[in-house]
Amino acid sequence: MTELFTITYTQPSNNNTATLKRQCEASTLGEGLKDICLYLRNTPHSVQPIPSGEAVLSIIWQKDASANDYKWMTAEDMKQKIETMKSILLQANNIDYRAHVNNFIINDLIQQMDNILLSLSENGKPTTIKQYKSQIKYIFNKISARLLPQNNLTVDFRGFVPTQIQEIMSTLYKQIPDSDKKKFKYKIDFDSLTAEPK
Repeated sequence: MTELFTITYTQPSNNNTATLKRQCEASTLGEGLKDICLYLRNTPHSVQPIPSGEAVLSIIWQKDASANDYKWMTAEDMKQKIETMKSILLQANNIDYRAHVNNFIINDLIQQMDNILLSLSENGKPTTIKQYKSQIKYIFNKISARLLPQNNLTVDFRGFVPTQIQEIMSTLYKQIPDSDKKKFKYKIDFDSLTAEPK
């Protein structure tokens, strides 16, 4: 069975919450909400005017273990993901957060990312993986899960400002039964856009 869920919300709307339609287990829903939280935290978002005055929020999430598996990525995709993670770490305001994300000293991790990026550009993917195998595995298996969505995520936020999206997601999250939340692997807070392992 394909595990997925969709979230939709239209404004103006008679409902005070988004609609969640799911085809997945509770633990998978938690994984997807964590991905959405990370996406919102790390993706610049500009408001696009809607001619009709109707704002639309649409999120489609689908579980796909290969979406963040570097073995299936092109060299360019690997570079893009590493650049994104590096940028997030460099821009993190909270030193405690940066230290919590990894077990390396942050400067060493950034240096390793730079070395991998240079090698991907100069030597290609097979040589780079051979030379930096343990570092690449650590970056994609440990660091990436705390910084980037790990599955397929399609998002459309037309007409909404970021704070509105956070409010909608926070309201939706509060309406998920506690019995489901107990199965989530992450503590998710859409108000502060944090997703920490339980």
